[in-house]
Amino acid sequence: SEWQDFAEVSQDEWLLQWDLFPVTCGTPEFHRVAQLLVDSLPEADVKSIERVQHRLLWKRFSEHEVEIARKCASLGVEPHIFEMWHGTSETMPKHILRSEAGLDERLSSDGFYGKGIYLVSRVYPKLGSPRLAG
Repeated sequence: SEWQDFAEVSQDEWLLQWDLFPVTCGTPEFHRVAQLLVDSLPEADVKSIERVQHRLLWKRFSEHEVEIARKCASLGVEPHIFEMWHGTSETMPKHILRSEAGLDERLSSDGFYGKGIYLVSRVYPKLGSPRLAG
């Protein structure tokens, strides 16, 4: 996905800041994400897509990605990155992402399998919800 620059902020604010950015309809990113959703939910009518950019989580992911790539190289295997879906109820992303940790299981409610954060590789109608994060 694409990274969009934030407004200039202090170093302390930089690590905690996140924002939602609209993905422009017609772009390769929009088509890719919309197709992933429609592959799982053929009846879906994708009207808009927003990208969550969380600076601290991206920094942690990037550092971890380099570490995993080194380990995989030493084993002669390719690293794999998976895109996963997380469904919420009517809770807005701004409330979910208040935590420095991003998706914070301490803030989750009891779900079908109990309290926790659940990710899936495909969206399932029974697990689907009005708001999905890819």
